[in-house]
Amino acid sequence: MQRPWWPFSDSLAYGYYYPGFDGSLAELDDQGALYPDVIESCSPPGCRSFCGAQMEDRLSQIDAILLSKETTTALMKTTNGLRNSLLPKEPKSAIPLLLIIAQHRSIVVVNANAPYINMWSHPTFHRKLKEFNHFVSYENKLSGPIPHEIGLLRSLNDLELSTNNLSGPIPPSIGNLRNLTTLYLFENKLSGSIPQEVGFLRSLNDLALYTNNLSGPIPPSIGNLRNLTTLYLYENKLFGPILHEIGLLRSLNDLELSTNNLSGPIPPSIGNLRNLTTLYLYENKLSGPIPHEIRLLRSLNDLELSKNNLSGPIPHSIGNLRNLTTLCLDENELSGYIPHEIGLLRSLNDLDLSFNNLSGAIPSSIGNLRNLARLVFMYNKINGSIPPEMRHLTHLKSLQLAENNLTGQLPQEICLSGVLENFTADGNSLTGSIPKSLRNCTSLFRVRLERNQLAGNITEDFGIYPNLRYIDLSYNNLYGELSHKWGQCKSLTSLKISNNNISGMIPHQLREATKLEQLDLSSNHLVGEIPKELGMLKSLFNLVLGNNKLSGNIPLELGNLSNLAHLDLASNHLSGPIPQQVRNFGKLLSLNLSKNKFGGSIPVEIGNVITLENLDLC
Repeated sequence: MQRPWWPFSDSLAYGYYYPGFDGSLAELDDQGALYPDVIESCSPPGCRSFCGAQMEDRLSQIDAILLSKETTTALMKTTNGLRNSLLPKEPKSAIPLLLIIAQHRSIVVVNANAPYINMWSHPTFHRKLKEFNHFVSYENKLSGPIPHEIGLLRSLNDLELSTNNLSGPIPPSIGNLRNLTTLYLFENKLSGSIPQEVGFLRSLNDLALYTNNLSGPIPPSIGNLRNLTTLYLYENKLFGPILHEIGLLRSLNDLELSTNNLSGPIPPSIGNLRNLTTLYLYENKLSGPIPHEIRLLRSLNDLELSKNNLSGPIPHSIGNLRNLTTLCLDENELSGYIPHEIGLLRSLNDLDLSFNNLSGAIPSSIGNLRNLARLVFMYNKINGSIPPEMRHLTHLKSLQLAENNLTGQLPQEICLSGVLENFTADGNSLTGSIPKSLRNCTSLFRVRLERNQLAGNITEDFGIYPNLRYIDLSYNNLYGELSHKWGQCKSLTSLKISNNNISGMIPHQLREATKLEQLDLSSNHLVGEIPKELGMLKSLFNLVLGNNKLSGNIPLELGNLSNLAHLDLASNHLSGPIPQQVRNFGKLLSLNLSKNKFGGSIPVEIGNVITLENLDLC
C-alpha cells in the first residue's frame, strides 16, 4: 500500500508527496538515508509537488498525530535540512516546521526545529487540526508549557504527552476536549493545580497525571467523570481531603492517589466504588479510622494504605474482601487486635501490618493464608506465641516478626518448604532451640534472631547457605563452636554472633567468605589466636572480637584490611607489640585494644591514621 510523505511549511503554500515510500515506522531510519536526495531541490526525482487545496485536502484526511521516541530518533537528523529547503527565506514567524508522515490513517508529527510544542498559528491549520482524533507524543524531549491552543482540538479522543519535560500548568482550555477518552500527561514537570475544567471531560475513561509537580486540592468537578475507569494522580504535591465526590466514580477500576500530601479521613463514599480492583492511598497524611464501608469493595485485589496517620482497629469486615492479594496497612497508628477474619483472605500473597500499635496474639486463622509469600508484623506490641498453624504457610519467602513481645518457641517447620528467604524475629522474648528446618533451608538470604533467649548448639543448628548475606544471632544463649561451614557461605556480608556462649577457636576457613564486611564475635568464650587468614577479607570494615579469651599477637596480616573502619580487640589476652601495620588503616574511625597484655611502645604510625576518631589503648 502506498504511504505518502507530507512535509509543509508554516505558510501551507507547498509540500512534497513521495510516492516511492512503502516502509513502516520501524524502517524510517533506513529510509532516512533518502532524505538528502529528496530535499536537495524543489522538484527532486521521483517526487511531485502539491500546494494549496491539495495540502488542505491531505490534512482533512488526517485523524491522528503520533510523536514516538523511535520516530523522533529516526527523523531528527534530516529535519534541519527540510526546514531550510521548505521554509520561506524570511518567514513571518519562527514556528517550527512540522513533518507529517501518513501511515494508513495515522499521522506522525515531528518537531523539526526544537523539542517543544508550538501550536500552529495559521487559521487553515487550526481548522484542520480540529478534525484530529489522536495526539500521541510520549518519551520525547518536549519541553515548555502545554499551549492553550490545545483546546482547539475538539475532536480529540486520545491526548498522550507523557514522559517528556513539559512544565507549567495544565491549561483550562483542556476542558474543551469534550470527546477525550484518554488523557495521559504523566511523567513531566507540570505544576499548578488540576483545573476545574477537567470536570467537563465527561467521556474520559483514563486520566493519568502522575509523577509531576501538581499541587492544590483535587477539584470537586472530578466527580463528573462518571465514565472514568482509571484515575492516576500519584507522586504529586496534592493536598487537602479526598472529597466525597470520589464516590461518584462508580466505573473506577483503579484509583491511585499515593505519595501526595492528602489529609483528613478516607471518605465513607469510597464504598460506592464496587468495581475497584486497586486502591493506593499510601504515603499521604490521611487520618481517622479505616471506614467500615471498605467491606463493600469486594472486587479489590490490592489495598495499600501504608505510611499515613490512620488510627483505630483494623475492621473485622476486612474479611469480606475475598479477592485481596495485597493488603498493606503498615506505618500507621492502628491499634487493637489483628482480627480473626483476616484468615478469610485466602488469596492474599502480601500482608504487611508493621509499624503500628497492634496488640494481642497472632490469630491462628493466619494458617489459612496458604498463598502468602510475605508476612510482615514487625514493630508492634503483639504478644503470645507464634501459632503452630504457621507451618501451613509453605509459600512464605519473607517472615518478619521483629520488635514485638512474642514468647514461646519458633515453629520447627518454619522452612520445610525450602523457599524462605527473609526471616526476622529479633527483639522478642523467644525461647527454645533454633528450628531444625533452618539447617537445610538453602534459600535463606537474611536472618535476624538477635535479642531473644534462644538456646542450642550452634555447631549443629546451621548449614551451608549459598544465598545468605546477613545473619545476626547476637544476645542469645547459644553455645558450641563456630563451624567451618560459615566460610562456605560465599555471599555472606555480615556475620554477627556476639553475646552468646560460643567457645573454641575462630575457624580459619572464614577466609573463604570473601564478601564479608562485618564480623562480630564479641562477648563469647573464644580462645586461641586470631587467624592470620582474616587478613584476606579485603571487604571487611567492621571487625569486633572483643571480650573473649583470645591470645597471642595481633597478626600482621590484619594490616591488609585497608577498608577497616572499626577494629575492637579489647578485653582479651593478646600480647606482643601493637603492629606498625596500623598505618595501613586509612579509613579507620575507631580502634579499641584496651584491657590486653601488649608490650613495647605505642607505634608512632597510629598518628598517621588521620581518620581516627576514637582510640582506646588503656
